[in-house]
Amino acid sequence: MSSGANIRRTFPSGRQLPSRMVASRLILAAGGTAILLAVLTVFVATHAAWPADTDQTIGSAIFSFALGHYWTIDLAWVWHYLGKVTYLLSITVAVVVLLMVFRRWGFAAYVTVCALGGVAGSELIKASVERARPHYPGAVFNEVGFSYTSGHSMAGICNWVVFGIVALYLLRRPLGTAIGWTLITFGILMGPSRLFFGVHWTSDVVGGWLLGGTWVLLVSGIGILIATRVRERSLRPN
Repeated sequence: MSSGANIRRTFPSGRQLPSRMVASRLILAAGGTAILLAVLTVFVATHAAWPADTDQTIGSAIFSFALGHYWTIDLAWVWHYLGKVTYLLSITVAVVVLLMVFRRWGFAAYVTVCALGGVAGSELIKASVERARPHYPGAVFNEVGFSYTSGHSMAGICNWVVFGIVALYLLRRPLGTAIGWTLITFGILMGPSRLFFGVHWTSDVVGGWLLGGTWVLLVSGIGILIATRVRERSLRPN
């Protein structure tokens, strides 16, 4: 049997494939965020006072701030378009094709599964909860569809954060580190940008984060276990 150092493949960035212990912790963390998502979803679906009161207070305050500081809305348009399905689908397909061209099959599968699973989960919850969107006077635009969970917030995690993770492993440092953390930060901030437009409640954003986080943690943990097993088999003597 090969040593643990050999099993843990090293990527162009110099980073190694995480260990089985890390994979187990990621899967455990996914279970924890899934529980939080379930609790929040029950509160939202049953129209409980919390988070409804908190949503109204925080949402109206952020939207009023945005109207008084319109540069925040101008900036939020960047996240709006780069989180829309039509644009994000093209970007995701381009990333997957590029990974396949360079024969990074595992990362191509990772991006694909994270993206598709996130969309499926978000649409399922939206259709089940059927939460109406907020409507503030002076709204910049009116978004269509149900509100919970925020698809943009989910996509920020399941697409942009995942792009960042891939960059951290496949691009050489320090460029890969700079690009990776920029993409991760951009993805996380996609959620709050929806509050500047007033098209989502705060709990929609939190729900999108929890959904995206749960799925990415789970896929990452399972992906590491699969990659480790494949690596072990490739190193076994014939």
